[in-house]
Formats: sequence, C-alpha cells, structure tokens
Amino acid sequence: MPTLEAVFGHARKAAEAGRWAYARSLFRKAAVETSPLPRDRARAADARRWSSIAGMRLGDWAAAVADADQSLSMSTALADVWREAMSLNVNGALHFQRGDWTAALVLFDRARVVARPLSDRVLIAKIDNNEGVLWAARGVTARARRLYASALAGFRAGDENVAAVRVMNNLGLLLIDQGAPRQALDWFEQAATAARATDDTDLLLTILTNLIRAAAEGERASRARSAATEALALAKGVECKPAEADLFCALAAVARLERRWGMADLWIRAALEASAVGLNPLAEADAWEQRARIRLEQGRLDEGLEALAEARERYRKLGAKAALVRLSGLASLLAMERV
Repeated sequence: MPTLEAVFGHARKAAEAGRWAYARSLFRKAAVETSPLPRDRARAADARRWSSIAGMRLGDWAAAVADADQSLSMSTALADVWREAMSLNVNGALHFQRGDWTAALVLFDRARVVARPLSDRVLIAKIDNNEGVLWAARGVTARARRLYASALAGFRAGDENVAAVRVMNNLGLLLIDQGAPRQALDWFEQAATAARATDDTDLLLTILTNLIRAAAEGERASRARSAATEALALAKGVECKPAEADLFCALAAVARLERRWGMADLWIRAALEASAVGLNPLAEADAWEQRARIRLEQGRLDEGLEALAEARERYRKLGAKAALVRLSGLASLLAMERV
C-alpha cells in the first residue's frame, strides 16, 4: 500500500497533467491526519489546500472554499505561519475566480500581513502574482505591473521557474488589455517554450489559450490556428470546465478574425455552456463581449446591442473596470452604425 506521502506525490502529478477530478480524490486521501505529529498534520493541511486548488480548477466553488477554510484552520492550529499565509492566498485566488473580488482582496491583504514577518520572497511572490491578476482585471494597470515585477523577481531569486512562467503569462494578458497583442504574443511564446520543458500540461494549456487570443487580436491567423491545434489536443486530457470556457472564447476570436461566423457562434455557445452557473464568470462576460463584436461586424446591430448589455452587466457585477471602459468604445461604434 502506498504511503500518504506517495499518494500526495501522485496527486501533484495528476494536477500537472490537468486530471483535476482524480487529483482531488488523491489529495483528499492524503489529507487524513494519521497521527498527532506536526509533520503528518502539516502534510494534511497541504493536501487540503491542494484539494481546494483542484476544486477551483473544476469550478466546484463550494467544495473549494470548504477545503481552503479547512486548510487554514489546520494551519492555524499548528501555529504554522507559512501554511496559514499559503491558505489565505489560495482562498483569495479562488474567490477572485468565482467572481467575489472584494473578498479576494481582503484575503490577499491578510495573507500579506501574515507572511511579512517570514521574509520569504517566494511566498510574497505568490501573493503578489495573484493580487496582480485582480488589479489588472480592475483596470489598475500600474499597480498590477508593479506586483508582477515583484513576483517575477521573487520567483527567479528562489529558482521557482514554473511560477515565473505563470507571471510571464499574466504579463502577456496585461499587454493584451493595453492594446498591444503582438507584444503580448512574444511573452506567451517565451512562456509556452518554458512550459513545454516541464510536465505541467495544465499550465501549458493556459498559456496556449492566451497565445491564441493574442495571435487573433494581432491578426496573426496562421499562428493562432497552429496554437489552437496544439491546445485542443491538450484539452482532451484536461478536466477543467473553466479552462475550457477560456479556450472556447479564444477559438471564437480566431473564427471571428477569419470571418467564419457559423464557427464563431458555435465556439461562443460552447464557451457560455462551459462557463455557466458561475463556473467561470469572467469567461462568461468575455463570451458575451465576443458575441457583441461578431454581431457588429455582421451588421446585426440590434443583436449586438443585446449581447453588449449582457456583457456589460456581467463585467459590472465583477468590478472589471478595464473591460467596462473597453465596452464603452464598442457601444460608441454600435451607436454610430445605427445612425
């Protein structure tokens, strides 16, 4: 019978492969406290935290929050400040993903306060990276960039190469938001090359999804198609509805670039299905925005305005100010077309 340490190791490998449902079952098995020894209790807290991450990737928010809270309680009972900060950081990330950005910011602040006395650069970098994603989505670009720069420096100083790749991916997303998709494409190409050198299929799929989007928005159709082929092949083995929603939105952007309207509509419908019932609120808003842009380019203005209203309401609920500013420009275009 494998030891619980071995089970935990198998779970980590399954997570890297994107087999999140299987990984969660293994993490929960490893989360059993087999003895009162601090080592075993710490392993159980780690496994519960990873089970929360798996729940996040599956879009199972209630279970993910319960696991994160349990990890936090276990870490606090151990008086383990490092694990307490890690649990708070993960809890913040999952509240961001589920659409509660106010709660996420409170949790990141708590994680930073707890972590500060440790002077652990890698731990602070993890918090910086996650909080940077939140500020980027809120449209506070300068703050997001500062946090990403701090995270990248911290990860590189600690030889945390995979984590550094995640920051590169986020920097690419920031460039897309700033209207520089071709510059973003360079970041994603570097990140994808680095990710291919690891066993982290889940990370590579995330980067390829964003690479597709950057290539489409930069009107690099050939590169977008080749990345789409690679991403779709990877996605077959990944258990993650929220990630599927992001990928389908990216594929809709490629179809829109090539004016393949029927295919674009199919990908939008798939994205809305994969993101529904709170599985990926940001992707759901993105899908409605994509539909609005498609209808504008088709000259179907009334339908475009309806889709735009749906997108705007979802972004408003999230507090995605950068997206709302972007939609104001799209609304102006629709208004001009109707004159």
